[in-house]
Amino acid sequence: MTVVQFGAGNIGRGFVGQLWSEAGYEVVFVEQQVDLVARLNERRA
Repeated sequence: MTVVQFGAGNIGRGFVGQLWSEAGYEVVFVEQQVDLVARLNERRA
């Protein structure tokens, strides 16, 4: 199952997203900061 997380900042990505991932969900982030999106895509994080 896939979860959509709005916001890939420190809390969205580093806490909430991690909880979803550890529970076995695929996590997809929605983020408006282009530089952050580029870094995440580069690292496949």
